[in-house]
Order: sequence, then C-alpha cells, then structure tokens
Amino acid sequence: MEAGACHLAHRNQLLGSMQKQEAILLLEEGREGILRWHSGDFTEAVKVDLRQAIHVPSPDDPTGKRGVWKRAVNGGIQITWFGAKFDLERSDSIANATDDSEAWEAALAYLEFTGGGTLHLPHGASKVTREIAIPYNGVHIVGTGTRKVYPGRFRPGKKCPSTLVPVHSGRSAIRFLAGHSGDGAFCAENFNLAALEEGEQPECAFGWEVQDAFFYGYTFSRLGVHGFISAFDSYKGKGKEYAVGGVLIDNCVINRNRWIVRSMNKTQFNAFRFTNNKAGQNGYLPGQGGIAISGQDVAIENNILEATRDPVFVFGGHRDVSVRGNYFEANVGKACVHLRDIVGPYSVGPNNYSVLNYDNIAHKVLLSFCGMGACIDPCWPNVTHKVMPAMTGGDEASTLKNSVDTAIYGFCRLDRPDGLIWSARPSLLASASAVTKPEGELVRATSPQTGIAMPVQRFSTSDRTFIEKRATLAGEKGDWVVTSWLFNRLPDKGPPGDPYISMRVDGATSNGSRDYVTFGYSRAWRDGEWCLITLAIRLEAPMSWMQLLFHPHGVEAAAGRTTHHSDPTVYTIADVNDIRPYFDTRQACTVIAPPSTGNWFVGDALHNAAPEKGATSFICTKAGFPGTWVRA
Repeated sequence: MEAGACHLAHRNQLLGSMQKQEAILLLEEGREGILRWHSGDFTEAVKVDLRQAIHVPSPDDPTGKRGVWKRAVNGGIQITWFGAKFDLERSDSIANATDDSEAWEAALAYLEFTGGGTLHLPHGASKVTREIAIPYNGVHIVGTGTRKVYPGRFRPGKKCPSTLVPVHSGRSAIRFLAGHSGDGAFCAENFNLAALEEGEQPECAFGWEVQDAFFYGYTFSRLGVHGFISAFDSYKGKGKEYAVGGVLIDNCVINRNRWIVRSMNKTQFNAFRFTNNKAGQNGYLPGQGGIAISGQDVAIENNILEATRDPVFVFGGHRDVSVRGNYFEANVGKACVHLRDIVGPYSVGPNNYSVLNYDNIAHKVLLSFCGMGACIDPCWPNVTHKVMPAMTGGDEASTLKNSVDTAIYGFCRLDRPDGLIWSARPSLLASASAVTKPEGELVRATSPQTGIAMPVQRFSTSDRTFIEKRATLAGEKGDWVVTSWLFNRLPDKGPPGDPYISMRVDGATSNGSRDYVTFGYSRAWRDGEWCLITLAIRLEAPMSWMQLLFHPHGVEAAAGRTTHHSDPTVYTIADVNDIRPYFDTRQACTVIAPPSTGNWFVGDALHNAAPEKGATSFICTKAGFPGTWVRA
C-alpha cells in the first residue's frame, strides 16, 4: 500500500473532504484498487461511468463538477470494476446467477468513451440476458483461459476459466457495430463463449450486422466457442454495405455448433483467415455444416475439421482462395472442400484425408464453376477452367484418384493443353473417334502440345450454332463414357458466351445423358486459346452409340463466329479414378488423304491412316493452298 493511503470498505465512504489523502485503498469486493483525488470538471466521465468503476464522485458532489476519486489504471480495465460477478458456476441455478449484462454494457461504453482499450475478464462464468454490442474501434477483450471441453448442460460448482454464457434468444451473443467504413480493430483472446443446452440461446456467438459501413480488422485468438447455431455469422442489416474485412480466427477451440462460420444474405468476407483451429464435431446433420462463406482473399489452413458436414464451402469469390494443411476425418456430405463460383486464382491442397468413409462423403474436393486455379488433391471438376494438373503418387500414380463412383455432379473440366502434356492414356475399355462429315473445310493449326502442324476443322455459326458428332461405341451399365474435345474460338468482336455441350446416349436424353453449360468460360479464357474440354457421364443402361452436340459460342450465338476443333475422342472406362484430360496427338494428326484445303507449309507431316507399301506419312513439299503433298 502506498504511504499515506487509508483503506475503505466501500466507495460510498469516499468524501471530497478526504482529498488531502494521497491515495485511498478501496477494499470493496470486485472493485479493489487504489484511487486518487483529481480536481477539475469530470461531469462527462461521470455520465459515462455510471457504475463508478473508474471515476467515483464524492456524495456531496455526485456530478463530479469539482473533482472525482479516480482509479489508478495500469494495463486495461477490469470488468469486475463495473459490477460483473461471473458467478454462474457458483450458483445453484441459472436463474439465481447474477445477470452481468449491465456490467458488460457499462465497461464497453467506457471503452468507447476513451477511444478503446483492453477489458480483462476474471475466472468464472458470466450470465448475460441480452446482446452485447461492441463499440466501433479499438476494443481488446482478454480472459484467463480457453475451455477445451464444452459441458453443454449447467453444472453448478464446475470451475471454469473466463466464460460468457448468453441466456437469451437474440441474433448474436456479441454483435459488432460499424459507424464508419474501417471501424473495427477488435481483438478477443483467451476466453470462452458457451450456450447452454437448456433454455434460450442466441443464434450465433459473434455476429456482424452489416449496414452502411465496412467492418475491418477482427482478431480472435485462443477462444473456445461452443453450443451455438453458428460460431461466427455475417448477416445483412439496413444499408448498402455487404462486406466484412480483415478477419483472423486463429488457434481457437470451436465445437458442438451447428455451423462454424457463415456469410448470409449476400454478405461476404474480404480478407479472411481461419488457421490452426481445433474445429471438429460441428454441424453433422442435414441442414448443418462447417465453414460456409462467400469472399475473397480467403485462407483456411492447418485446422482440425473432423466429424463435420461439408466442412469447407467457399462460394462467390473473386480472387485468392487457399485451402491447405487441414485434417479431415469422419466427415459427411458433398465434399470436404467445395469451391463454387471462384474466379481465381485459388489453391487447394495438400490436405490430410486419411480417415474418410466414402459411403458418407462424396468427394475430397469438389470444384464447381471455378476459374483458373490449382488443386493438387484428388478433385471432382463440376465445370472448372484451367485447373493445374493434380499431384499423384503411391501405388496408383497414373490415376488422378477422383473420390467417388457416382454421378451426383457432372464431370466437366476445361484445360489448357499448351505447355502441358495430356497424352497419358487412361485404362480404356473401348474408344472411338466421334466423326461425321467434316463441319466445313480442313485447315492447318499448330498443335498446342507439340508445336507441329495439325489438321483441324473450321466451323462457322453461319447456318447453325452447334457441331454434331457421333461415335459408335458399346458400353455397359455402370461404365463411364468420357469425351475429350480440343477447340479454339477464333478472336472476333462478338459478345462473350459460355460454350454449351450435350452428351446424349444413343441419341436420347435418358440413360445418364447430361447437358453442360460451361459457366464462367469468358472470364477464364481469351478467344484464340486452345481449350481441351473433358466430360463424363455414368451409364444407367447399356449403350451402343453416343451423340455430341457442341455450341462453342453458346446456344444463341450470332452468325459468322468461327471455331477450330479436332474430332473428339470418346471412350468408356470402368474406374472413375482414371478419368483424365486426354488428347491423342497422333490421332489428331492422322488423315486418310492429303488435305485439299488450308494453307500448309513445307515440311508439314501428317500420319497416313491407310499406309501403302510402307508409306506411313504425307509430307508437304511445296507451301500453298493446300500445297503439294507426297507419300513417305
């Protein structure tokens, strides 16, 4: 105790006439500390500090006009100074525990008045009966430890580190406010939020009600979040803003919630980090899930995400999504990782999928309508553009190891063959080249894989918008039928459009037949780029032939748009894991006779489909339209 200080049992004993004392040691339970007299006008501070946590006016001057006893504060304020009891675990019932709502509100109002600061929480459980609203800027809440196990039900006498227990049906336990764009700078660490199974509980633990201002800068570290419908939610309020920015959730224990993180009502996260968290045993039943957010600059890395339905679902992102280093076990639903409508770039893998039951989950990774990115984990492409080659390994290094043997989603991927080798031959049951009478003249192109001359067909939308191809090919029920088709939309001034292709078994729309619209094509590809499209369907009955209808510029393309394309390869395969982008360069460069159209160069060589007396090739010896050709 300081020299010259006296002690008092209660702050009501403080009088202005005691100001000759250098310091007062207050012994009031929960409010212990040293107070000193400060002369001056403190009326504004007294109005804010109604619970006399920091500023205590004397009874003869309750407004603090002449001065106050002011607490010596070092390193933040204590919520107990504002009257919080944190006595839920010491009470014989939830009803008999102290309602600390006013203490929380008073402490946060004081931090708003001072422009921010640190709020310290004591050991114990704090009951509140309404939403706690966080002021705009600079709030840092620190507790005494993370609860590793969620008890679920009220257990009197069970000691615990700092834990907020909301007993109400509000939208959030802690709700964030933003008055101006950029408001935020919030940090929470080393405490817990837990909803009890009995009685009322709010929908989420932490909630951003996005209104007119852009939230930015939220850090959650070493927290325990248990028992809510959702641990973290962004949702739309009034106003024109939709984004929450700069969110970091790190090294937290998040379990027994129906969802981990959600962005709702078209809100989204802009710069979101979910890292190093123990986030298992969350939403498992239908209608529940894990992380389900819209956003860009998203990193979900190095987390434990076991026993959760669809643990990672990121949708509608314009850029920079990374999902790697996560551990998946006992998951259910569509996919451990599902990216949808991601413009790119994105990066998935490596993640750990060592303990999965594929009767319960369809895919390790599901990519739906995604632009350019890289996925080195086994993935199912449900319309993807420019996906980097998958990393393979183990005893079956030649396969891409797609995760499932069912056709819940269409298999559609669009790849760049230039600079990449797609010549690894799958384990085919049977194959055929889908041909009809050429859809126009044969012209010269340069193979995007080998750089040598390659004959392609020139198609124009002058008469119709689609190319029709047929392949005679037998297949059995349960087989997969796959087509790989190389094409290049020539540059013009026409409007962008997404290619459309239909795979019809025996010319009908049944037996697994499927239509594919390649959403996002014009965002991912420039006209003039070669594209290798790979499609697959699973047969529901035996097949004898396949019809392909391809609209390279969309079903409503204007007249006069031009596409170069090869004849597609169609094959059947038993193992879904062996479906891959496949382009047979030799087949593409094989003709039954020398070209009669197109501008060819000296030295161009094509394979002879019907060699005579050892003449296996056609060689161009004089350039021109179509040039001079000899057998060799």
